[in-house]
Amino acid sequence: MNIAHLSSKLALAAYALAGTGTIQERIVTAWEEAFARLTKKDIPVDLVPLYQEIDAEFKRINKLPDSPGLPQALLQLSDEQAVAVAETIILLSLECAKVRGMIYTQK
Repeated sequence: MNIAHLSSKLALAAYALAGTGTIQERIVTAWEEAFARLTKKDIPVDLVPLYQEIDAEFKRINKLPDSPGLPQALLQLSDEQAVAVAETIILLSLECAKVRGMIYTQK
């Protein structure tokens, strides 16, 4: 996946998080928009640690006892857990935009 396509997917995820519905519903939409089809190889090397943090959290949630599958499990997150996941998704989206040169950063 090229950086422009990845940036577009992550922007859709960030947009989903800013949408309507509960934070849990918005995370499900963000997962469906971007993360359901992403793998580590799609991510620029500099951003792999952030991606792995999100991916590990999705995998942890999905492996909980009696997990009904990831989308349904995400709906069961507490507000605090959901906000933590959302913050990491936004951070990855912003960092990807920086890599792509869409956000100016002073050095």
